[in-house]
Amino acid sequence: MPHVWELILILNINVIFVEAQPVSSKLHDGWWAYKDVVQESFIPVPSFWGLVNTAWNLCTIGKRQSPVNIETSRMIFDPFLNPLRLNAGQRKFSGTMYNTGRHVSLRPDKSHLVNISGGPLSYSYRLEEIRLHFGAEDSRGSEHLLNGQAFPGEAWMGRQTLEVLALKLMK
Repeated sequence: MPHVWELILILNINVIFVEAQPVSSKLHDGWWAYKDVVQESFIPVPSFWGLVNTAWNLCTIGKRQSPVNIETSRMIFDPFLNPLRLNAGQRKFSGTMYNTGRHVSLRPDKSHLVNISGGPLSYSYRLEEIRLHFGAEDSRGSEHLLNGQAFPGEAWMGRQTLEVLALKLMK
């Protein structure tokens, strides 16, 4: 069943968005890597990120850094977990898709905001961006692993708590 959902997600994106717009990556995107050497150039691993930019200092001391290997045998089923809720009002989702050269980015239009809540989440979140990661090889494009296995692609959702957004708007 997960494969059907993934296929539908990709088909919907292809139908709704007919042209991806190229944009440059953010200033520090080149520093985000998990290997010591990328294309024969030194790129800092997470323990060095805090030295590159003081805003990333917590990365230097973090113990559970991304990427992760999710081991399903260690997962615990919670029968009391509430459903995850996506709320876009009565509107269809609309956004702009970009090709950054590193990933495909989909940013919702400000008039079509999506809120996420429920499930295991303690807070309500606003969806800010969806990134699609694909690899150079069809067998490995995901950053994260499931039982040690990589996948051709991965969807990453960037979000912000509604509480933090409200504080930013008050300033």
